[in-house]
Amino acid sequence: MTHNPAGAAGRAIPAATIPPGDLSALHFSTLEPGKAFGPIHKNPNHEFRMIHIGKLELLVEGQPPQPAEAGDVVFAPANQMYTVRNPGDVATTYFTVLISRQSRKFSPLI
Repeated sequence: MTHNPAGAAGRAIPAATIPPGDLSALHFSTLEPGKAFGPIHKNPNHEFRMIHIGKLELLVEGQPPQPAEAGDVVFAPANQMYTVRNPGDVATTYFTVLISRQSRKFSPLI
């Protein structure tokens, strides 16, 4: 966490270069306790998820689970098998920012 003299505070989150002409979109989702988004799958778009309320676990094939809670950000790279699940006991809400090549269509926004 960094602070400036005016009293504002912030922290860096993952960053990526977006080539000119690529598309981005944002959606807000809710995942009930103990539920997964769905079976492990892959999308043609990169996805950043910022947890608003609750807990989320990002499962990317071949990597250890990435736990996250309110205020955390996780990244699912394009064309890799993944899913997310709610390991907590309350509903999780999160924002997803999708980034995709202009020639591709976005996967369903959920």
